Amino acid sequence: RRTLVCEQMSAILLKGVGRASLLALSSSVVKGGALELGLAGLCSPNKVYSNSGDGFAASSVKPPTYDNGIWSPTRTSRHIHAGRERENEAQRDDEREIEEEEAGWSYEKACTIPNLISFARLVSGPCLGLCITHDMWSLAVGGTLVAGFSDWLDGYLAKRMKNQESSLGSYLDPLADKVLVTCLTAASGLKGLIDPAVCGIIIGRDVVLLSGAFLHRAHVLNWRWKTWQEYFRVIETSETNRGGGGGHAPAAPMVKPIFISKLNTVFQIGLVVSAISHGAMSWPDGQFVSGLGYVTAATTLASGAIYIRMYAKGQLLT
Repeated sequence: RRTLVCEQMSAILLKGVGRASLLALSSSVVKGGALELGLAGLCSPNKVYSNSGDGFAASSVKPPTYDNGIWSPTRTSRHIHAGRERENEAQRDDEREIEEEEAGWSYEKACTIPNLISFARLVSGPCLGLCITHDMWSLAVGGTLVAGFSDWLDGYLAKRMKNQESSLGSYLDPLADKVLVTCLTAASGLKGLIDPAVCGIIIGRDVVLLSGAFLHRAHVLNWRWKTWQEYFRVIETSETNRGGGGGHAPAAPMVKPIFISKLNTVFQIGLVVSAISHGAMSWPDGQFVSGLGYVTAATTLASGAIYIRMYAKGQLLT
C-alpha cells in the first residue's frame, strides 16, 4: 500500500501539480488514512478536512465574521481591515473633538444654515451701503428687502430645524442686523434721505451695545485670554462641564433677545427701505420718511434702555 502511495506522489510531482497536493498526500501517509481525496477537493476554499479513521471527510465552514472587536487568527484580511478602519475613525473623531475644544469652534456649530444666512446678511451691509452712495437704487431696494426677509428666516430656521440653534448664532444674528442697519443708515444720511439726528441715535445705540458686549466678555475673562480664539470661544470644554477649568476660557453664553429689540429692527429696516425708495422713486414722500424716522428713534432709545436695565439685573445673558 505504501508503495502505491509513493508511486502516486511521484506521478503528481512529475506532473507539476504543486506543493499543496504533495503536503496533503504526505499527511495521509503519516496518519495512515486512505487516499480518497481528489485534486479538485483539495482546492476548495470553503472546505476543511479531518481524519475520521476510515479516511478524510470534507465539511463546509462559514466565512469568518467580525464580532465585538474580538480578533481571531481565522479572520480574513477584509474583516481585519474593516476593524482597523473603525478604530482609526474613532481615533480621528476623538482628535477632532480635542481640536475643537482647543479652538473653541466646530464646523457643526459654526456652519449651520441660520448662521450662514446671518453671515450673508452681515456681508451685504457694506455692499448695499455702496449701492446707495453710488445711486444704484434698484440693487439697493431689492437687496435691502432680501436682507430684511433673511432676518426673519434665520430665526425661524434656528427654532424649527434640529441642532441649528447655537450660542454663536445668538451673537451673529444681532451683529449682522447692526452692521446692516448701520451701513444703510449711514449711507442714507450721507445722501440726505434720513435726518442726521436719527442717524446718530441709531448708530450710537448700536455702537454702545456692541462695545458693551466686548467689554463684558473681557470682564468675564478677567481681562486675560491667551488667544482671540479663547475670547470668541462658543464651545464648552469637557473639563468645564465636569466642573473644572481645564485651562480654557468659558464659552460665551447665549444672548436672550427681547421683543422691543425685534420690533426696533423692523422699524429700522422699514425706515431705510422707505428712505431708499424715496431717493429712487420719490415715494413715499419726505414727510412720511421723517415721521417714520422719529418713531424709529424712539424705539431705538427704548430698546437700548431696556437692554441696559436687563444687563444690570443679570437677565440678558443666559
